[in-house]
Amino acid sequence: MQWLQPWSFLFAAFLIPSILLLYLLKRKYTDRSVSSTLLWDRVLARVEASHPWQRLRRQLLLLLQLLTALLFVLSLARPSLPTDGVGAAHTVLLIDVSGSMYAQEGKETRLDRAKEKAYALIDSMGPEHTMTVVEMGAVPQVRAVQTGVKKELVQAIDQIEGRVGASDPQAALSLAHALATRSPDAQIVVIGDGVGYSALETYFPDRFIQVGKEAHNLAVASFSVDRSQGKGEALVRIDNRGNKEGQAVVTLLDAEEKILEAKSLTIPAQKSSIIRWKDLPDSPYYHIQMEAEGDRLPLDNEAWAIPSQPEQMEVLWVGPDNLFLEKALQLEKSLQVVRSDRLTGKHSSLLTVTENSKEKQPDKGSLLLIHPAPGNSVIKVGGTVPITEELKGNEQHPLLKNISLKDVHIAEARKVEVPSWAEVVLQAGEVPLILAGEHQGRPVVVFTFDLHQSDLPLKPAFPVLMHQTLSWLLPLKFEALGVGEPGEMLQIPLSTGAGKATIRTPSGEVVQIEGKGGYLHYLVPEEAGLYEMKEDAGGAPRYFVVPFPESQSEIKPQEVTISSGLNSDGAAEKGHHELWWWMALATLLMIALEWGVFSRGY
Repeated sequence: MQWLQPWSFLFAAFLIPSILLLYLLKRKYTDRSVSSTLLWDRVLARVEASHPWQRLRRQLLLLLQLLTALLFVLSLARPSLPTDGVGAAHTVLLIDVSGSMYAQEGKETRLDRAKEKAYALIDSMGPEHTMTVVEMGAVPQVRAVQTGVKKELVQAIDQIEGRVGASDPQAALSLAHALATRSPDAQIVVIGDGVGYSALETYFPDRFIQVGKEAHNLAVASFSVDRSQGKGEALVRIDNRGNKEGQAVVTLLDAEEKILEAKSLTIPAQKSSIIRWKDLPDSPYYHIQMEAEGDRLPLDNEAWAIPSQPEQMEVLWVGPDNLFLEKALQLEKSLQVVRSDRLTGKHSSLLTVTENSKEKQPDKGSLLLIHPAPGNSVIKVGGTVPITEELKGNEQHPLLKNISLKDVHIAEARKVEVPSWAEVVLQAGEVPLILAGEHQGRPVVVFTFDLHQSDLPLKPAFPVLMHQTLSWLLPLKFEALGVGEPGEMLQIPLSTGAGKATIRTPSGEVVQIEGKGGYLHYLVPEEAGLYEMKEDAGGAPRYFVVPFPESQSEIKPQEVTISSGLNSDGAAEKGHHELWWWMALATLLMIALEWGVFSRGY
């Protein structure tokens, strides 16, 4: 027996003593005819010895009233009997699909067992029961809406698939509570392992069915490769998330799945081990595989890394000395800067940087023009104009991503005619300060002002601005696509002449996406692994990685607070059939019986 509102028993502490007190204070007299009062002294002494408890003897009404009060208190406490089936007319069922639900429990995953629990609930439904099924992932999804058709509910459960990302229990429970308000008798049931539910503050389930017991897991927590010093160097961290010592064999492979080296290690419980590999051969990416004894979550046993630094790229710098620009270029270890007083046509640089130059620009490669001089071959330039208005930037443009230049002061800038191929990225009133676009099939960025005539190089945003500018000018080789997160919208720059690209997912699915404005917009699915992108313009494939979330490698089942304020336990895993209305009916019957007894003069 469960009591859903046990605090109601406090009424008993007040109600029952009050009834007893009324009987103790009650005076009852009977008229009798006597011949003498001389013998009363002895009788009165006996009465005084047993008063007031004597009045409680043989009081049928007292017993009925106490029993009525007890039944009333029991009704308020909402007694219920535990049951494995549904316990309410409408059940809102939430099934956890986060990455930890991939953990193996015997020959099944936790998600498999969660589905079996859901099927059992559906089987226990009667004709008066309905159910709503919600997939509890990063974004909750309703799979079935308040239906009593068991076939539809089973199909909804079948459609549920696991996700690698973390779930959002609070958002799912908020949705569940909104759905539950549609029915006067509704119950919210969650089936999951409890991992990541610690943030519950506002909404709680009425019932939590826990799946999962095992907690032993070794995980590839991080994997990176650095090529900044010439030969590649790999760094891997292996975490033991279990409560016992673990053994593992970690293998490093290149892009052709050729084994480079394998290492064995022993990791104490709740500890980490670091592995380093040096002098790695060139490869567009590297692959880590781990085999661990007794490991329960295979999805975090693999990882991919794209080298952080590409090969050296030549940049031609034409113009006078500029300390600020020189320092900004030196921060990019992958750039080899070649200085020249003028454009000779002997260089085949991927990027040409010119300052205050009116010479004809190279026909190939990206261009960065600083304070362009009148008569240059890229943009029409007039005189200079003072800058007096506040700077406004297009913060959605990749050049200004995550930075603000509103507090930058610029003395003056060139008057330029904005060409059709360029977009104004930064301006002061109607005066363009930074422009970006594609001119004759190659990326071009123009700074219309002299860096020495501003305090921009003194701002923390300057190195970030230059890095993002160089990344935009050299999208194919300067910066790898890097790491994506499940559910993230990636904005991938396309190479010159490319209009679309195909992306191959880790599962082998190929998706073709049209580019827009020189960029590819791709919503990252909840699938961990290596993604390959190929453009229709040709060229080498590009890669990015979606790692398995580190938070989901902690697979130890967690307790979950339910609506009663208690933590989940064996009782919390049961449903309930409430008996309060039976108690209420019994209370009414006792009141009627007590009235009948009272009417007969007892």
